[in-house]
Amino acid sequence: MEKLSNVLFVGHNGFQQFRVITKFPSFDFAEINIEPHSEDFHGKSLKIAATLTFSVMAAGRKLLLRGFFTEEEKIYHEFADEILDISCSTKHCLILLKSGKLYKYCADKNEFILLNFLTADDNSLGSDHFITHIACGETKNIAVTNQNIIYDIPTKIHKFSKHIKIQKISSGHEHVVLLTRNGDVYTWGNGLRGQLGHGDLENHTEPQFVEALGGIKIVDISAGGWHSAAISAFGDLYTWGWNVNGQLGISVSNPSIPASEFTPVVYCTPEIIDLPQNGDVDDLNSQLKVFSVTCGNQHTFIQSECGKILSTGLNKFGQLGRPSSEKKNFDDKFSIVKENSSNCSITCGTYCTLLIVSQLNN
Repeated sequence: MEKLSNVLFVGHNGFQQFRVITKFPSFDFAEINIEPHSEDFHGKSLKIAATLTFSVMAAGRKLLLRGFFTEEEKIYHEFADEILDISCSTKHCLILLKSGKLYKYCADKNEFILLNFLTADDNSLGSDHFITHIACGETKNIAVTNQNIIYDIPTKIHKFSKHIKIQKISSGHEHVVLLTRNGDVYTWGNGLRGQLGHGDLENHTEPQFVEALGGIKIVDISAGGWHSAAISAFGDLYTWGWNVNGQLGISVSNPSIPASEFTPVVYCTPEIIDLPQNGDVDDLNSQLKVFSVTCGNQHTFIQSECGKILSTGLNKFGQLGRPSSEKKNFDDKFSIVKENSSNCSITCGTYCTLLIVSQLNN
């Protein structure tokens, strides 16, 4: 059976979205079965996304969806233009093409729909108005255009000033995190679990600047199910939101309080996270510096500049890539998954984690 040797997964595979047969749960990264389409994805620049029930893989103009669908277990589709980006929720997938066209795949209907909301919104914007970024969540489907307009598809919700350049957006179940090129962070959506980082539990319908990160140049962001994370230019990790399973990298229990009395807590403002030391010496120079973060439903992965991959949070399905300690189904501090990695990108799905690897040494 053909496999993608440079794409590994760990975690939930209950709908065979990655392999036809695999130990469940598995704590070891395994190669993804891809037959009979291996030649379309081997050695290509890949884009991968995954939800609870299906996975999505794109390369060039070709798209492969695998898992639980209404009519079949595998959907293979080729577009007229190259695929620029993909993002998915449990019900559908957004596919952005380099031509600027945006498609929505509806899993329940097994159909692709071309979304034309830009023209419907305002014809005066002209043909040079096109989508540059997308992010798909359970309740939020976000598109950002080259004219700095934000849509909660199909509704326009905000327009940034011309001097602001948008670098990245990421959507959780009910909230969105946005990063600008100058390092500012904005969030909006449901804030009931502190995931917006504004110091309260209020909801916001439009992007709001995260004041607690003001003056800190942020270089990467990610939105989990109900939590958020950011990386500073100095390599520091900030997390905030819901921490019921330690997905923030903060302890969820107090040794002086019986476990039966424990109540999940939220962190309404970004917290800087203590990470393992890079060596035996306990000083500032030995502190791990990270450059990348990605969040799943209730787990978080980071990559350090020295090549380490670390994870924390819920591990019920093995999505942390290592066994949990003390027979718990979660870890509440970052621990190392891989020691020496390079040219490796990480994507967290709902209850799984994917590695796209050029070179990976255990």
